[in-house]
Amino acid sequence: MKRIKNKHLPYHIATIKSKASKTIVLYHGWGSKVEGLLDVAETLFEEGFSVVIPELIYHDSRGPFANHFQPDIMQSYFWKTIFHSIDEFPKLLQSIDEKMEDVVLLGSSMGGFIANGIASKHSLGGLISVNGSGSFVRSETLFRKRDGRGEIPNNLLKGLKNYDLVEQACTLTPTLFLHGECDAIVPICGQEDYFRKVMEENRSHAEFRRYPGVGHEFTDEMVNDVLAWLHKLS
Repeated sequence: MKRIKNKHLPYHIATIKSKASKTIVLYHGWGSKVEGLLDVAETLFEEGFSVVIPELIYHDSRGPFANHFQPDIMQSYFWKTIFHSIDEFPKLLQSIDEKMEDVVLLGSSMGGFIANGIASKHSLGGLISVNGSGSFVRSETLFRKRDGRGEIPNNLLKGLKNYDLVEQACTLTPTLFLHGECDAIVPICGQEDYFRKVMEENRSHAEFRRYPGVGHEFTDEMVNDVLAWLHKLS
């Protein structure tokens, strides 16, 4: 992939010449790097899709931490990274010169939160959330209960609700949710919570696939299911 040294938002891109091809924008997880998605990007490219991987704030070349998983670092910057990435998506779209309807977001873990949050603001060609969440308040509540922390502070709660898909009107973006049933890092409940809302509104554009015995990982089976769904979408 070619790295574009955009001053404010660097990204990596591999382009299919055919404009009929969808462009897949990949978002990685907390504490990960662009390199962690290169295998998935190569597979997508070989299947006929253009691929873009933006470098995320506090990651890659954009002021990364020495230890992302230090509790105070993660608790202070996890949601800031998500909100910032959601807000800068239009700049990325402008830079890669693509239309909303031609872009499919694919996010894994924190990347799934980001992709879901972007979809709460824009109608896109597609959305794939792998072990992520569209229910931000529910997920943060679960994180705090697991870590033995108190209630969500009001300033953070306001921000979460601003991007939370459960708090927004459902878009018509075709959506695929994939989640390991044994995920202890990002509990499946957050993803289920938003999917429940989608079904209550009688939307037929969303699909949820659960993987028994699978934890917080992006398995080969998931990749194959993503490819099948993308080809059906195209």
